[in-house]
Amino acid sequence: MNPKDIEPTGYLYPVNLDLRGRPCLVVGGGRIATKKVEKLLFYKASITVIAPEIAPKISNLVGITIHRRAYEPGDIANYWLAIVATGNKAINKAVFEDGKKYKVWVNSSDDPKSCSLTLPAVLQRGVVSIAVSTSMYSPALARWLKQEVSNLVGPEYDTLALLLSKARSELKANNVACDFTDWKSLIDSKLPQLIKESRIEKAEQLIKEWVVSQLGKSTG
Repeated sequence: MNPKDIEPTGYLYPVNLDLRGRPCLVVGGGRIATKKVEKLLFYKASITVIAPEIAPKISNLVGITIHRRAYEPGDIANYWLAIVATGNKAINKAVFEDGKKYKVWVNSSDDPKSCSLTLPAVLQRGVVSIAVSTSMYSPALARWLKQEVSNLVGPEYDTLALLLSKARSELKANNVACDFTDWKSLIDSKLPQLIKESRIEKAEQLIKEWVVSQLGKSTG
């Protein structure tokens, strides 16, 4: 048996969405919907929830628009993203079909056939996000891989990303093509370990020396 025959998916194109202030719809008001709403809040989306029954945890959230009723055809219009968390395949399919009609991306929890968008397992370290996807074949494996990666990537990588961002800005200000710069040699120079040990000044000094060397190469 070909494993790719198990689910009608194939490979999925990974992407990061900027949801800040974007209108997002959650259909469902239970435990799973609560998790989806909380995640959207983390990414600063503008959220509307539609469900006949709404969990108290959702009701108590500030800045959420709530409609205590069943989903109706056309409700999805004018949203950027819709997430369905009802456990009802008929509702999943109805929202998914509306999504195709109104050109809105739809994710239906645990219902791959009613998804135009999947949500990977995400390890968040500040500004650093590591997403793991199995293209809907095995969410359990994605979660396991996320846990394995979490043992390798700690909170120091958030600080490292911010420090490297400053270095990148300095290079760009001096018209250095950052895409062709040898960042690997810098990151490999024990920067993560220095930050993990709270030796931030030493890490900053290494980055400064590296930036100077790159600027010298661009003018040499």
